[in-house]
Amino acid sequence: YKSPHPGSLHTADIIIDNEVWATIVGAYGFMPESKNGWDALLGIANECADLIISGNDRVILAGDFNLWPDDLVPIIEENLGLVDVMSFVDDLPELEGAVGGSRIWTHKNGNSPNAARQELDFIFVSEELSDEVTTVGGGINEFPDSWDMSDHAPVVVDFG
Repeated sequence: YKSPHPGSLHTADIIIDNEVWATIVGAYGFMPESKNGWDALLGIANECADLIISGNDRVILAGDFNLWPDDLVPIIEENLGLVDVMSFVDDLPELEGAVGGSRIWTHKNGNSPNAARQELDFIFVSEELSDEVTTVGGGINEFPDSWDMSDHAPVVVDFG
């Protein structure tokens, strides 16, 4: 937590048939004093912006940002030009007790039966890749054993 904008990023190229198909950026927004992901967001966004500015038009940004959809999605879409793939899902059942615009339950905040139902895990893709998305999903409904292994349930996207 010594840097001004703590965050963790891992970047890898996805190689198919000896060609770079896309670059994936895995992000985690640390939660120091403020107990949310705002402290990490600027560092994560700057690193991702550098990748996009370099001319890479096939980028996937995914991870646990420790921010709710109402806060995070507009920032990423407006400032990085990436698309929130969860917005592609039609007719999501209403998430009772949802926090901050959460659409699926990806993070269990504590072990009580009344733990906050929140979406802190996201997948964003560049415009070019958004045309190749075939399915999107995740959360505790699709991965019911998740709470046995983690306090997070996965989010997934398939490309065709």
